[in-house]
Amino acid sequence: MASPTNHFIQVNDTPKARGFAPEPVKFTLQWRNLSLKAEVKNPSTKKTEEKVILNDVSGTAKPGELLVIMGPSGAGKSSLLDCISGRKSGVEGDILLNGQPWTKATKRMASYVMQDDLFYETLTVKEHLAFQAKLRMGRTHSKEQYMHRVDEVMEELGLMKCRDTFIGGESLRGISGGERKRLSFATEILTNPSILFADEPTSGLDSFMAETVIRQLQQIARDGRTVLATIHQPSSEVFAIFDQLYLLSDGSPVYQGKASESVDYFSSLGYPCPPQINPSDYFMRQLVVIDKATDEAGVARVESLKEEWRKHQKLPRSDSVSMFQSEQQLESMRVGLLTQVSVLAQRNILRSLRDGFALRVPFIQNLFLAVIVGLIYLQLDLDQKGIQNFSGAFFFLVTNQIVVTANPVFVSVPMELALISREYKAGLYHLFSWFLSKNVSELPMQILLPIVFFVPIYFLMGIGHGFDVFIYLQIVMILINSCAIGLAYMVSCLVPRVDIAPLIGMVLIMPFMLFGGLLINSDDCPDYFVWIQYISPVKYGYEAVMKIFWNAVSSIECNTANCTARTGTEVLESYSMTSRSALGDALLLVVLNVAFRTIAFISISFQLRQKK
Repeated sequence: MASPTNHFIQVNDTPKARGFAPEPVKFTLQWRNLSLKAEVKNPSTKKTEEKVILNDVSGTAKPGELLVIMGPSGAGKSSLLDCISGRKSGVEGDILLNGQPWTKATKRMASYVMQDDLFYETLTVKEHLAFQAKLRMGRTHSKEQYMHRVDEVMEELGLMKCRDTFIGGESLRGISGGERKRLSFATEILTNPSILFADEPTSGLDSFMAETVIRQLQQIARDGRTVLATIHQPSSEVFAIFDQLYLLSDGSPVYQGKASESVDYFSSLGYPCPPQINPSDYFMRQLVVIDKATDEAGVARVESLKEEWRKHQKLPRSDSVSMFQSEQQLESMRVGLLTQVSVLAQRNILRSLRDGFALRVPFIQNLFLAVIVGLIYLQLDLDQKGIQNFSGAFFFLVTNQIVVTANPVFVSVPMELALISREYKAGLYHLFSWFLSKNVSELPMQILLPIVFFVPIYFLMGIGHGFDVFIYLQIVMILINSCAIGLAYMVSCLVPRVDIAPLIGMVLIMPFMLFGGLLINSDDCPDYFVWIQYISPVKYGYEAVMKIFWNAVSSIECNTANCTARTGTEVLESYSMTSRSALGDALLLVVLNVAFRTIAFISISFQLRQKK
């Protein structure tokens, strides 16, 4: 695949630098008597019942070793990993790091590789890691140090050959599945974390790639890190790589120890593994219970294995070790708010520039509509018929800007929410930094597109009345466009679903159009709907445009005794648009815009913090 030729940030090879990433501090991780319960609805009785997810679970993971958690589906593997990593709430029991309690501060010494690999497809491997390094490695590192660390990690994980290849996705061909998984590892070890968690790292990979990924995890552990991973049912080749094995069944442990000794342990309990059989397949057969109500032998077997492990289990003592040096390293890795906004804005702009089709379409669409509208209302005469023609044209300009602008933005937040949520939960940045960077990076388009749309219309329609009228109208069109974006942000954050947000958005815009000032006179609006006018960007935008234009019209041609209006002021009076100035309407558009975006931020903040 061809490599990109334009880089927004410099990602060329750089001289090696020293002292850019601290060596990982070695931590022994222990969990003692962990229990987790959840409220679930019984499908038969429709009543909420308490279900035990984990029951009195204990274990130890040591630095330099790869510990793999295995068990049948529903055994609690991912739940245990989430509990140990501090991602679950409502957990009973203790989690110790070198003998000290696991705290919010020490959580930053660990990284978590999720099962699904989420990336921006139009970034290259090296660009992705460069942005991640800037967000993760803190203020004390130079650009040279960032880039050297990126090169070092790519070399360590075998990504050098694809470093300038687009990551790709559903709509863009990119790197392979195994390379995507290794890129996930590379992302998380940029800061040399002491502990690495990996949830189902071999999911969706063929046997060869799965073996490659597990060997890579083992190598990461050999560098002094404590590595824990969940795997459902590995091949015998993959199983042979494991250092430590932790087996779960029905939320309780049945074995922890060397993977190479697990077969002998089961044999000693009267469950010998037949020759030529994959040990992991055999363990699953012994640990699974399809139906507790009917499989009495299976229930008895699993309970026996649990009880034998309770007798056998011995938790090693973990001496308390000071982590003051580690906490100092974490403090030096904090990234300031402005740096976060700058890096995220750069990433957004680069993505936009890379997606040529999505970048060109809005310009072509706006220019095409402008020409069509301009030809329909070509060089309008300022007579009695012109009153209706100009007023109708202005209403179309305003509603078109709101509908056409907002419609694609309704899905912008839902489409990237999963990745934003993951990065936010990982502590890469404040949510306000992401929201501000999104607003800043999209501002140029919010200015350029209304200009592309309005300039041809101004000259084709023959609006005239001087350069000041043109400038005022153009400013209002930009404000309308920006307010439409704010409205779309609000809807997409309140309803972050790609399939629903556009529908809700269009339903919301309809009453704004109905009470926008043309379809029904403001003075005739029913009392029970009058409040809609006060939150309608269509109304404020339309009134501002009408006032700017008609206040510049001193006389209107009239050759009959019954004239609709003889001056621009009379036109505004007939539409009940004399209560405020055009400046007042413009300011109200700004207020609405700020209100929409504030609601959007509060909504998305609430949703993500509820899930955190």
